[in-house]
Amino acid sequence: MTPAAPGRLQRWRQTLAGLDRADPWSWPVLPRRVLGLAVCLLAGLLVLLGGWLFWIHEIEAQQADEQSRHARLRADYRGKVAKARELGELRREGRAALGSLGLLEGRLPASSDMEALLAEINRAGQARGLEFLLFKPGLASRQGACTEQPVALRVAGSYPALGAFVADVAGVARIVTLNDLGLSRQAGGQLLLDGMLRALHCPFERDGTEAGPAGDLARHRHAQLFAEPAVTLPAAPSALADRPGPELQAWMADVARRPLADARPKAAAMPPGEAEPEPPVHAAFETRDPFDPARPGVDAAGGPAEAGEPGPSARIKDVLEAFPLSAMTMVGTLQQGTRRVALIRVDRYVHAVRAGQRLGLNQGRVTQVLGDRVEFVESIADGRGGWLAQPAMLHLTARQPGP
Repeated sequence: MTPAAPGRLQRWRQTLAGLDRADPWSWPVLPRRVLGLAVCLLAGLLVLLGGWLFWIHEIEAQQADEQSRHARLRADYRGKVAKARELGELRREGRAALGSLGLLEGRLPASSDMEALLAEINRAGQARGLEFLLFKPGLASRQGACTEQPVALRVAGSYPALGAFVADVAGVARIVTLNDLGLSRQAGGQLLLDGMLRALHCPFERDGTEAGPAGDLARHRHAQLFAEPAVTLPAAPSALADRPGPELQAWMADVARRPLADARPKAAAMPPGEAEPEPPVHAAFETRDPFDPARPGVDAAGGPAEAGEPGPSARIKDVLEAFPLSAMTMVGTLQQGTRRVALIRVDRYVHAVRAGQRLGLNQGRVTQVLGDRVEFVESIADGRGGWLAQPAMLHLTARQPGP
C-alpha cells in the first residue's frame, strides 16, 4: 500500500460520512452512480427470481403430467404384452369355435333341403299311424343370418303315437322345434295335436360360407382372423421409444418374462359327445292314455281287475288283509338284525309285520316300519274304474298304566 492510500481511504470515509441520506441527489457523482447501479442490480435479481419461480412451477406441473403419462404407457404396454402372449391361444380357440360353428351349421338344412326335411317329418308321422289333417308351410321370416320356416300342423291319432311322433321330431338331425302345442279330443275318441313346427335353414354352401360376394367377404375375414402369423411382443410406446435407455430396455425385458397374474381364464373343454345329445326316447307306450276315461274292470296299468281290488287276483292274500284298519293296534316293535318288525294286535293275537307285507281291506302295502308307526300305501278306487295310491299310517298305542 502506498503512503497516499491511507489518505484516500480517509477521504472516502469522510465523504461517505458527510452524505445526506435523505437527499441522494445532492451526493457526488461517483457515490450516486454506485447507488444507482446497486439498485438496478437488485431489481434485476428480483425480476430474475420471480421468473425463475414461475418457470419452475410450470416445469413441475409438466413433470407431474409426464409421470402420469409414463404410468399409463407402462400399463398399456403390459396389456399389449398380455394380448400378444395370448394371441396364439386365442387363434387356436377361434379355429376350434369356427369348427364347432361349422358342425352346428351342418345341422341347419340348406334351402334345397327344406323339402326333404318336411317329407321326413311327414314320413315319421305316417310311420306312427297318425293322420295329418293340416300340414301347411307359412311365410318364411329372416332370423339374423338364417331363415325360419313355420309349418302349421294338425295331427290325429292315439296318445302314445302322438308322444312317439313328438319324440321323433325332437330326434331329427336338423334343428326343428315344436311350439304352441295343444291337445283336444275328437268325437270319435281320437286326439288332435295342434302346433307350429319351426325349421331353421341358412343360405349356406356346404363349406359353411354364404354364396356370392357376401360369402367371399366372409371367407376373407375368416382367413384374416384365423391366419397363423408370427407372434411378437409389441414395441415400446412412441413416447418411451424417443428416450431409449438401459433402464427402459431392462423394464421391457422384465415385463416380457414376468408371468401374468391377471391372465384370461381358459374356457373349459367340452366333453366328447356334448354337442351331440342322444335322441329322446318315448317310453310311455305302456301307460294308460290320460285322455281315455277308465273303464270298469280295467286297472290303472291297463290290465283286468277284480271288483274291489286292482291288478290280478292270483296273489295269495296276507292274514291281515281280512281285517279293517280299525281292528288293528300297533303294540310295539322288534329288531331282527338290521330289520325292524312291527307288532300289530288283532283281537287277541299279535302278528309280526315287515316291510312289503300287506294289511287292511284296501291292499295296504307296508313301506316302512319305524319305532312309533307303520307306514303303508292303500289302493283306493277313484269311482271311474281307476285306482289311487293313498298313503296311511298306523301309530304305536301307548300302554295303559296298571292298577
